[in-house]
Amino acid sequence: KYFYYDNPLSEYAARYAWHVCPCCVGNIPRTLLMLPTWTYAKPSCFVGYYQDPEATKKALIDGWLHTGDAGYIDDDGHLLIIGRKEEIMRTKAGEAISSDFIETRLKFSPYIKEAVVWGEGRDCITGFINIDFGNVGSWAEDRMIPYTTYTDLSQQPPVEELILGEVRLVNTQLPKPMRLHKIILL
Repeated sequence: KYFYYDNPLSEYAARYAWHVCPCCVGNIPRTLLMLPTWTYAKPSCFVGYYQDPEATKKALIDGWLHTGDAGYIDDDGHLLIIGRKEEIMRTKAGEAISSDFIETRLKFSPYIKEAVVWGEGRDCITGFINIDFGNVGSWAEDRMIPYTTYTDLSQQPPVEELILGEVRLVNTQLPKPMRLHKIILL
């Protein structure tokens, strides 16, 4: 059921996330792993950086590769990498968040062109969202929603509901501390 670091990963685990043995990292569902970074050991996993012994020395300690990645264990026991340790922010409550992880998921929507997320030192996470003018414009025209400019379109109540629906969908895929609480449509 569990894959240890020296066993081959299943096709699913290798493609989407690593399945982590609880005896290796403890019973820590939905906990950000910063040990100080995610570590991995296997004889063939990493030899070193090409012509950079200093970087190799920092990354490879006692046979363990310190990736610099941060992640969490999901409810199924998979390790999901959310970003680089140095890019992790903390909310006012001390919860670790990755703006890039959230922004990337938002931009999977055909209706969202750009997203910027912030929440460092704040009570909640907020996102600035730019709609995709072409896709949202076509969506609005199909529903006979009149508009004249990008700003006019982005402020239409049905468009706001469309984007809120996309944000709600993304929030279902995120750990609770990383969920958006507020959005601002630009």
